[in-house]
Amino acid sequence: MEEASQCLDIETLVPITLAYTQLKRIILLGDNIQLPPIVKHESFRTYADMNRSLFNRFIDLNFISCTLQDQGRSRPTIVQLYQHQYPHLANLPLVKPLPSNPFYYFSNPGFQYDYQFIDVQDYNGKGETSPNPYFYQNLGEAEYAVALFMYMRMQGYPANKITILTTYNGIILLAQGTSF
Repeated sequence: MEEASQCLDIETLVPITLAYTQLKRIILLGDNIQLPPIVKHESFRTYADMNRSLFNRFIDLNFISCTLQDQGRSRPTIVQLYQHQYPHLANLPLVKPLPSNPFYYFSNPGFQYDYQFIDVQDYNGKGETSPNPYFYQNLGEAEYAVALFMYMRMQGYPANKITILTTYNGIILLAQGTSF
């Protein structure tokens, strides 16, 4: 089960129960350090301890587990951002900027750094809003995402090679309403 640390117990137990007679082994994959299951009801979260997944409960009970030691998805400079949570995490050779792997030397034209943190101030006197519960929007961040996309297009990046990650789905909705 992928992302098992984000699944509620019931979301894990139902498929296991339905497939019980055919199962030989269950492997739960996830990251118990990062995101827990999302439980919107305060009483369930607080009093029923539902903000912990079955995966995390097994970890707490010292079931057999192993932790990723080598990563091959992020640049080493980005890995340094979360190295404090994963002190033994190493980088596979394919992500290291070596003379034999020049892709990482030239893959961000127009940008000085691999990543940047941008503090988007209130936009036109308006900051983050929540028109619906658990649905957040920030017009300033959406405008910045659109401007970044347009800048990257002007730098020659093909549109199908650009991925902009946002913190909220509401920002995507606002960005889609602009003219990109």
